[in-house]
Amino acid sequence: MPAGYGPTAVIDTADWDIVVPLLSPFDPTGSRLEAAISPGMGGPAIATVSTDDGSLAWMLNQTGKAVAVNVHVPVAARDGWQAAQKTVLGFDFHRTVVGSTKDEWFGAQTITFQVYPASDSALAMLGAGFLYGGRPAASGKATTPPLQIGPQGPPGPQGPAGGGGSGADPQLSYSIAAAASFTANHGRSYRPAVALLLPSGEQVETDVYHAPGQVTVVFAQPFTGTLLLG
Repeated sequence: MPAGYGPTAVIDTADWDIVVPLLSPFDPTGSRLEAAISPGMGGPAIATVSTDDGSLAWMLNQTGKAVAVNVHVPVAARDGWQAAQKTVLGFDFHRTVVGSTKDEWFGAQTITFQVYPASDSALAMLGAGFLYGGRPAASGKATTPPLQIGPQGPPGPQGPAGGGGSGADPQLSYSIAAAASFTANHGRSYRPAVALLLPSGEQVETDVYHAPGQVTVVFAQPFTGTLLLG
């Protein structure tokens, strides 16, 4: 994920779903994350999220590596908090490892996002921030290894055309309306071809993550259009 998407924006009367991309795939096995959400300039926590209750969840690629963290903060978890004006909130990910004494900060910067009083704006836009490994820690505590990613390589050669026989699975179509991310459960045993179309019919590209029987697409800004799976 390249930098430069800008801050996420949410509204204060809706559930918050924020996608925070990792700069490099990460094996989350045994890792537990927790974060307190507070005003960006300091102040009491508005809510706490954790992988224990599912309010923090790893987004995995087809090899089982985490490529992003999804932060889910329902209205009920915020104890009635509302924004009187545009407010910047932030959180640091605190990481512990099962069976280890490690206790560290997962990310070298505070991830921030903006909260607006209720309006017709989209609930979430991709780009809350990016996680960097290694924050200076107190004596005896570990830091995460540096997370870096290089530029995307050129596309590989096109594979041979399929047989297209009568036994081929039919194409699946999903409508997407102003979403920051979208997950399609296709139930197939293979990775289907993915195409995204604007309402005009123009095809666009974005980040695609595969899991068994499932495809997730994430966008730089709320997307409206059609997802096709071949």
